[in-house]
Amino acid sequence: CPANIVAIKKGEVASGKSVSISDVIVTAVGVEFYTVQALGPTVEFGGLYVFTSDTGTKPTLGQVINLSGTIDDYFGQIQFSDSTFTVSATAGTMPEPLVINPADSAMGAAKEKAYEALFVEVRNVVVTDTTPTPLVNGMSTEDVTNEFEVTGGLRVDDALFLITPPVTEGQTLPVLRGVTRFAWSKNKLMPRSEADVDS
Repeated sequence: CPANIVAIKKGEVASGKSVSISDVIVTAVGVEFYTVQALGPTVEFGGLYVFTSDTGTKPTLGQVINLSGTIDDYFGQIQFSDSTFTVSATAGTMPEPLVINPADSAMGAAKEKAYEALFVEVRNVVVTDTTPTPLVNGMSTEDVTNEFEVTGGLRVDDALFLITPPVTEGQTLPVLRGVTRFAWSKNKLMPRSEADVDS
């Protein structure tokens, strides 16, 4: 049935339900996922993570697509699985990121869920930790290689782009943008390319 991203992310459409979403734009593409938003301004609860596996078919960055899939709550992240898409005839441009307070997106923060899978930007943040402590869950340990934290406790992940040269503790980043994903009980900001980092 037809749905929209905000309703899905706010839990107004039940997990396990199969839905379709029309005319969404691809904001990031990773090895086993991509993220989408509705056309127009970036809004809270407006981003959706689509899991594909590393062999799944993915659209390209900036493409406008019609998307169908099953809503899945994966360790706290609301995402799409078993998805298919078609390229839409609708034209669209990449939305501007939502400028946020990094502390609002950190673990347990007020807007942690609102910013999940969203294209966001933080400004004038300071690198506070280049060797964050990994979480352990049973036999699994969080991989924090090349990750770092900035002002407000926001974690930055290299899943889409590795910042080089590496940042140093105390370094100020005037602009840092990317898409977040909820992993290991926290949002992690994923810059997509060099253009997302002003160091």
